[in-house]
Amino acid sequence: MNQRILTEKHLWESSEYFDVQTRYAAMNMTEENEIISCFATDLTFGTGGLREVMGIGTAHINRYTIRKASAGLAEYLIQRVTNPCVVIAYDSRHHSAEYAMETALTLVSYGIKTMLFSEIAPTPQLSFAVRYLGCNAGVVITASHNPKEYNGYKVYGSDGCQATPAMAEEIGRCISHITNVTKIQPCEKSKAVESGMLSFVEQDVSEAFIKEVLFQRADLSPKMREELSVVYTPLHGTGRVPVQRVLHKLKYHPLTVTEQEEPNGDFPTVVSPNPENPAALSMGIRLAEKVGADIVLGTDPDSDRVGVAIRVDTGYRLLSGNQIGAILTDFLVLQGRATNNSVLIKTIVTNDLGAEIAKANGISVRETLTGFKFIGEQITLMEQNNSGSFFFGYEESYGFLAGTHVRDKDAVVSSMLLCEAAAFAKSKRRTLWDWINDLYQKYGYYYDALDTYDMTELGGREKMDRILTSFRMQGIRCFENVERVLDYQNGIGELPPSNVLKFVFCGGSWLAIRPSGTEPKMKIYYSIKSSDRKDGIRIQEQWQKKIYKIIHNT
Repeated sequence: MNQRILTEKHLWESSEYFDVQTRYAAMNMTEENEIISCFATDLTFGTGGLREVMGIGTAHINRYTIRKASAGLAEYLIQRVTNPCVVIAYDSRHHSAEYAMETALTLVSYGIKTMLFSEIAPTPQLSFAVRYLGCNAGVVITASHNPKEYNGYKVYGSDGCQATPAMAEEIGRCISHITNVTKIQPCEKSKAVESGMLSFVEQDVSEAFIKEVLFQRADLSPKMREELSVVYTPLHGTGRVPVQRVLHKLKYHPLTVTEQEEPNGDFPTVVSPNPENPAALSMGIRLAEKVGADIVLGTDPDSDRVGVAIRVDTGYRLLSGNQIGAILTDFLVLQGRATNNSVLIKTIVTNDLGAEIAKANGISVRETLTGFKFIGEQITLMEQNNSGSFFFGYEESYGFLAGTHVRDKDAVVSSMLLCEAAAFAKSKRRTLWDWINDLYQKYGYYYDALDTYDMTELGGREKMDRILTSFRMQGIRCFENVERVLDYQNGIGELPPSNVLKFVFCGGSWLAIRPSGTEPKMKIYYSIKSSDRKDGIRIQEQWQKKIYKIIHNT
């Protein structure tokens, strides 16, 4: 064990700057592997901010690493803005409220005016609040859909968009210059409030957000809405209030899963509070079966993602993010939202069905790198350059946005639009499941899937880098019928560099390979244009065998 690690551990166990519980835990840490895991590295600030397991030490999320991140953000803002202002929100996770206050008091200690939500709020509401309040930056304390052990720190720019790579790099550099966390002295709360440097977000912000969401509602009759039966679960997160408020205002009267209604950082009723995981909606589906509901909605803890299940003859069917995005694209077209300069924005790992629908209706399509921040960035650029009108944006991982009230994915507006689309379909004696199949009939069948390889025990980032190098070296020889290989490492077109490989096959199918930006996981995205689901699975299995061989031989 090197001396730097031991020095850092000694600081955390001996300095009175750290609370008694932290000092005691560091002092009693004797296992070498545990010491290394806690103190060998510092958290890296990336485009997703910080996201890590909570615990003591420089490598975990705790009040002291939160202070360090906030001090770095303060230095970044002071260098660029006169009299900066920041707004902060937080979710229902353990310690989120505490970390939000640590963030606020640290920023105030640097002379930065700070506004703090007084209760939990969804990530899209934070994105909205940044612009609504005229702030220079925003912070939300959340680990999104990660397991309960995690928490995180996401930064937003003045445009309400999550930090772009350039901004994240600069903030990260400022954080890295802070070598001694004990020199960071957060302001006392009472002094911060008395001085007016710390204030709390008023209810009018929430009201304004709800108003903007409702502005995106469809042109439906009250009867169409009243006849749709809805079950909703916030999965113990922040969606409970805003989603229910919006749906009730439109007279949907959703039935909420009571066991999952209260905010709870333990997420006691689910293995993972992630609507991408079918099990997360199981309690909602059971309730729907009892009452015969038409649709089941589930939002993740910070309410930026939404999953949906639809009643069919055989029970309930879950829609993928790609399917939801295609349906909402088509629905907005039918609602007359398209203009002669409308632009649909999707990520490079989102399948092409929504893009085909858009193009067939005279809507331009733009692709971005993975991450909704890039979609938000494009919205801002279109406004600045008068280069198009934002129509709709989405990514396959259950993130959707209609409207420009926020610059991030928004499960509040998405939940509303899914109900609107389902009510519209029901008025024609159809379901959203019928809808997606109608689209397949018109545009061709798209089978999409995602494989995730956990690299935690295989060497993490280094292993993933070697795997991608192996795929790059083999190129078109990796698979049969490859038309071209798109390597985003050096940037393609106007897209910035990204460690992503995309194999495009003859006939319009593709697969993409990328490491996760937040976890030591390799992700394989499949978009297979085939005759039906059975054929899509067959092709996927062929590719999987070759992928498995390359991964385990690297």
